[in-house]
Amino acid sequence: MSYSSSRERQALIARFERVFKAAAAQRHLRPEMVTTPTGRSEVAWVLHELTVMHDEVNQARAERGLPPVDRRLVESAEQAACGHVDYATKWPIYCAEIVMRQPTVDR
Repeated sequence: MSYSSSRERQALIARFERVFKAAAAQRHLRPEMVTTPTGRSEVAWVLHELTVMHDEVNQARAERGLPPVDRRLVESAEQAACGHVDYATKWPIYCAEIVMRQPTVDR
């Protein structure tokens, strides 16, 4: 990885950490359970955070002239971060990686 790529990656990680922290700070506003379009029950703040992070990933990709990614890719990144003691750091790292590469989603 070149120096400029490394700096860009670090800047993206910091950006996603800020965005996630701001979204997580609003959890108390969304404590209710909701039903997803697939019929699964989920806490509303989880869906809010997924939406916020997905939107930010696609915004960062658009700034780089890249096409948007499917929400499932950001959900997959969130699931990969689950269970880590540093979840709030891992998910932003994974989101930065989505921005910096051409990801695919298995269908």
